[in-house]
Formats: sequence, structure tokens, C-alpha cells
Amino acid sequence: MNKTLRKLTLLSGLALLATVFIISGCSDNSPLRPVQPQIVPSSLIAINSSPISVTLTSDSSLISKDLGGAIEIARDSYAHVFEVQAGALAADTEITVKSSKETIYGKSMIVFEFGPDGLVFSKAASLQFQMAELNARAVSGKLYYYDPRLKSWVYQGSSAVNSGVVSFGISHFSKYAISD
Repeated sequence: MNKTLRKLTLLSGLALLATVFIISGCSDNSPLRPVQPQIVPSSLIAINSSPISVTLTSDSSLISKDLGGAIEIARDSYAHVFEVQAGALAADTEITVKSSKETIYGKSMIVFEFGPDGLVFSKAASLQFQMAELNARAVSGKLYYYDPRLKSWVYQGSSAVNSGVVSFGISHFSKYAISD
């Protein structure tokens, strides 16, 4: 084989190898993809979602703009409560709540999806969650919301367990997850 043909063969092989690396680096299964989330400034923590087991429940109720109201979210032997204050809604609204138990980054979480999507409250609503569903010995619970722009979960805050319950303020409807 002459020198020119060997150089051409070597360059073609290197180009093919570079193409394979570029294509494999762009997939969702890339070995270069970080396993743990990076800490984002302003104490926002992004967490990728990968549901494993799902136990779905669904509840709904018409909530009065003048009186407010509550929805009991029954999950197995646990009852969580979503409460809307009087005057928090612009009109009487049918509120829906879907809940599921999912594994997100290897951690068991309860996920709540509220509707109508995008609803904003003039006064924060409240989600009261029985921590025993996740961990009866937990001293606090953490709230995350799903940001579709980032395609990731964002840490919103934590709440101390009081008589077995954590309570979180909800100012708008999104997909939320609670962990211990």
C-alpha cells in the first residue's frame, strides 16, 4: 500500500471514529451525562425525573371563589389536604388533583399534578401532606416543582413536620413532588 493510500485510510478511520463519538455523546444514554444534578445558583436544585412505580389517584372538587374550599386527596390509608383560601380564585373553579408515587433520582416521592394547568392564586393555597406515607420518622419534607422549560425538577423549599404533617404554600398550579 502506498503512503498516500495509507494516509487516506487513516484519516477516514479517524473521521469515522470522531463521528461515532459525536453521535454517542448526543444521546440520552451518553456515559458523559452527569448522574447527579448540578447545584444551580439561588439554591435551585435540578433533578431529572425517572418514574419507576406509579400508584395513581385522582380527586376533584368545585371550589368557590367566595368561600374557598378543600380537597381531600386519599392515597391508600393516608389523606392529604389541598386547601384554597376564600378570595384566592377569580371565579368558581373545578380543581383536579392527580397523585402518584414515583421514584425520582432513586428517591421515592409523591407527585401531585394540579389542574387547571397554569392557574395562579391571588392568595397562596396550602398542601398538607402526611409524611408517614414516605417516612414516618422524617423531621422535614421537601417540595419540588417540575419546570418544563428546564425539563427538570427544581427544589422549592422545605417544611418541618408538625404532628406528622408538612404544609407547603402553593401559589400556582404545576407538577409538584414531595420527598423526605
